[in-house]
Amino acid sequence: MERQVAVFWDLDNVYWGLSKFYGINTEEMIMHVIDKIWDIYKDDKVRIFSAYADFERVPRIQNEIQRKRVTTKHIFGSKNRYDMVRNAGSIELSLDALETLIKFPDIDCYAITSAEDMLPLMNRVKYYGKSVHLFFLEAFEANSSLLNYADEAISLEMLLGLDPKKIGSTDMESLVLQGVSLVSSFYMRNSEKPRMYLGREFFITEAMTVLKITRQNAIDLLELCLNKGYLSITLTEDMREKVIIPTAV
Repeated sequence: MERQVAVFWDLDNVYWGLSKFYGINTEEMIMHVIDKIWDIYKDDKVRIFSAYADFERVPRIQNEIQRKRVTTKHIFGSKNRYDMVRNAGSIELSLDALETLIKFPDIDCYAITSAEDMLPLMNRVKYYGKSVHLFFLEAFEANSSLLNYADEAISLEMLLGLDPKKIGSTDMESLVLQGVSLVSSFYMRNSEKPRMYLGREFFITEAMTVLKITRQNAIDLLELCLNKGYLSITLTEDMREKVIIPTAV
């Protein structure tokens, strides 16, 4: 039976993930993935195929992607000092997917391509009785339950014939000083704002962005810094929220 398929691709994080871990010819790899996805659904009706990226920073490929019958959606990049977008693509993708659930109830298969944890979106799609296919970057994937949650899960490395490089094997000990530096830098930048506090989620997001590690790696790094006594947790002045501080503060 022909499936009605919607493909949502967070191209931004996939592009930079492939570039970081597998080096040259990133543009060629992106085009190859598109061809593979079209081939996988050749017997189905693909109603939507959308790719999300800051195309000012993902160079030279927007037109080529469009020629392969993929709708490109430009996501405006952040101009902060880390020079990258924080979850912008996955947020826009999720909003469009949720809108599609409502507008096109006959679409019964959602193919999500991402290098991030898309479990909240997958959960909502499954709630509506749709099947979820996940195309994921194995170098970033440390959450096996995420893969088990999908009806089908295919790594981009397998599609590309690559030997996966596991970011999950990151040496956390070597990142401890950088983790502490993230916290110290936050308080230095906000030294004139005494009520600015750094919470657990901010640390995790900052570590993922700056150190290029997975969410689980960031969680493990925080726990390691706390266990070693380089960071500690206290309460805000109003005693309401737990925040992270360097032990010397």
